[in-house]
Amino acid sequence: MLRIVARFTVKACCICLSFASSIALATEDTAWDAGLAAFANGEYSTALIAFESALAAGQSGPAVHYNIGVCQFQLEKYSNAEATFAHISTQYPKMRALAEYNRGLAAVEQDRYPSARQHFLTTYELSASDQTLRILASMMLRRIESNSDQSSTWTAALSASAGYDDNIVLRDDIGLPLGVAAESSLVDVFASVRGPITGLAGLHFDANAYLIAYLNNDDFDQGQVKIGFSYGWTHRYWQSRIGVNAGFSTFGGDAFDNSRNLDVKLTRALSATSSLRLRYRLADISAADATYAGIDGSRQIYEIAYRWNQASRRFDVAYSFESNDRADPGVSATRNRLRLRYRHSLNPAWTIDVGGELRISRYGDLALARTEDLVALKVGLNRFFGSDWQLLAQYQHFTNSATDDAFSYRRNQLSIGLLKIF
Repeated sequence: MLRIVARFTVKACCICLSFASSIALATEDTAWDAGLAAFANGEYSTALIAFESALAAGQSGPAVHYNIGVCQFQLEKYSNAEATFAHISTQYPKMRALAEYNRGLAAVEQDRYPSARQHFLTTYELSASDQTLRILASMMLRRIESNSDQSSTWTAALSASAGYDDNIVLRDDIGLPLGVAAESSLVDVFASVRGPITGLAGLHFDANAYLIAYLNNDDFDQGQVKIGFSYGWTHRYWQSRIGVNAGFSTFGGDAFDNSRNLDVKLTRALSATSSLRLRYRLADISAADATYAGIDGSRQIYEIAYRWNQASRRFDVAYSFESNDRADPGVSATRNRLRLRYRHSLNPAWTIDVGGELRISRYGDLALARTEDLVALKVGLNRFFGSDWQLLAQYQHFTNSATDDAFSYRRNQLSIGLLKIF
């Protein structure tokens, strides 16, 4: 879908090309005329050579650069086209909105979706007086949100952050009782890689890993590695993806658990600005050490989510139901979760995230049943840089109320880090 839209919108570039060329015709430059003629016949290689010759001969102004960029795009020299439109964006402010839009198209063709998103956001912000261009930018932003996981090339991400946690609470999926009275500075590292399997359309390899190191209390260090495959397809109005993976995790530097996981997602567009997602996750978990035998068992999560998305704003709401069937009733919670998230792009560089969660957990198989109500609030600020770099700053607050006071706690966490998309 993205590729079709990209080629469609290049047609808009050609319309602008004709307008720009009518200005430049007054120069009566032979190379320029030859370039126009070749372009009109679809001979983009010849046209590119001619336009580059015109530039070398002294042709000035944005038109010659713009036509060179269009030819490079048509010839699938996307990195060259992106560089050309970047030059136009910097040197010719009146054409910046259109140049940024074309930079976005070139980034899409290279499956560099975070960069493309920023270029389209810039276009949207700069094209208040050009509704056609604003609509095209908005369309591309929506397609990026719904189609970025259909990448035809290998992608990777690496993030590292440092922060402070005033009350260490083990991650939900580790499967140990929550509420640990300890504070520490921390380092969090995450890496992922994903790519298509050659010759098998729709099949992807997926792998990710994370490590949390508590510098003042390494007894709570956590690590995990997951490796698997996923398959995606589209049927009528639904985009579907099913994934399987195997995971291994550590706790306090020692082996903790092994897991076999199934993940099924169904997504459907409800309108030009909204979508519905259904998701089911199943985990079969076994302890890697007899010390943690109580975590043996399974976890199931059913989720329904709604997303409203416009060019610079996005709102998500999701409800999920989780059931655990573990050897130890102390970690066999039944949970209901409601999550809200709002993201707003203040400008092409800065984005703010505000979110909240209400989680109700019930441990009904304990001799003395326990209920916990968790309220979580999050505020994040992201700064986008060139070449798919992001600066991430985040503050989170948690309040957990339990019928057993031993499990009631408050927690604050602050972190700042960098994310790189490859």
